[in-house]
Amino acid sequence: MAERSPLRFILPNALTIARPFITREAIKAHRQGKKGKALALLGAAWLSDADGSVARKLDATSRFGEIADPIADLAMRAQLINELEMARGTKAIKVIAESAIVITNLSLFALSKSDLDIQPPVARPMGKIKFSVDSLGAARLITNPRDKIASWAIAGMSVLTAIDYINSARKTINRK
Repeated sequence: MAERSPLRFILPNALTIARPFITREAIKAHRQGKKGKALALLGAAWLSDADGSVARKLDATSRFGEIADPIADLAMRAQLINELEMARGTKAIKVIAESAIVITNLSLFALSKSDLDIQPPVARPMGKIKFSVDSLGAARLITNPRDKIASWAIAGMSVLTAIDYINSARKTINRK
């Protein structure tokens, strides 16, 4: 059988790495009052979350991707939290939930170094739905900064994601 080219890893990893930078450009456009450009760039950042699907189709999944994807997601969401005006209290909820996601991921990563049976949480379809709702909420806040429903949707998705990550970690560790 012919050897597969290592070049197949470039596209999914480029999508992962690009996400926070595309988000940064969306924020710059938002600050300059270019809502259309900001929304288009936010859409591109959202589409870059297909990195895992692309990697699986190319048979290019990697440990780097498992670790870098949640970091890229977090970098995107953290930039949006910092930039967007959100309803009172929702920013604090989102920050706490995002912190739980980071701590869970870092803990699983550290544990996986000493125990190969422990893996970081894997992406599931529900995660993509939550990420999409988060992105749509951010788009709503770009077009309507006082949209309380969008603020609560963003905070709620972060809480659900944190719960999902913590439960996944608990199940992984309890299987031992």
